[in-house]
Amino acid sequence: MAAWTAHYEAHLLDTTILYEGVAATLARLSVPLAVLSNKPKAMTHAILEGLGIARHFAASLGGDSLPSKKPDPSGVREILRRTGAARAVLIGDTPVDVETARAAQIPCWGAAYGFAGRAALEMAGADSVFDRFEEIEKLETA
Repeated sequence: MAAWTAHYEAHLLDTTILYEGVAATLARLSVPLAVLSNKPKAMTHAILEGLGIARHFAASLGGDSLPSKKPDPSGVREILRRTGAARAVLIGDTPVDVETARAAQIPCWGAAYGFAGRAALEMAGADSVFDRFEEIEKLETA
C-alpha cells in the first residue's frame, strides 16, 4: 500500500483533468461548496489546487480527516458544521456517494459521466442523475 500511495501521490495530476464546464460552473454557483473524498486530505487538496479550483470550496475533507470515511455520514455533518450550511446536496459519481447521502439524510445528485455511470447511480437511488456538470445549476434552483 505504501508503494501505491507514493506512486499515486507523485502522479496525481498526470492524467487528471476537469470535465468540460466544471470551472465555469463552479465560478457561477452561489452556494457554499465543499469536497468530501475518501482520498487522503493531502492528495485531495493537491488535486483541487493543481486543477485550479480549490478557491471555490469553503471546506474539503479527505478520508483521513475524520475517524471514518464515506459512506459514514460524519463527513457530511462536519462539512455542514464548517460551512454553517443548514442543508446540503451531495453530488457524487458512485453508489457509495448515494449511500453517504442517504445516511446523512440529504439528497444525492449523480454525475452520470463519472466513475460508476448512470445505471449504477439510478440503481443506487440517486435523486437526480445529470450528464453535464452545468446541469447542477438547474438542479440548484429546483
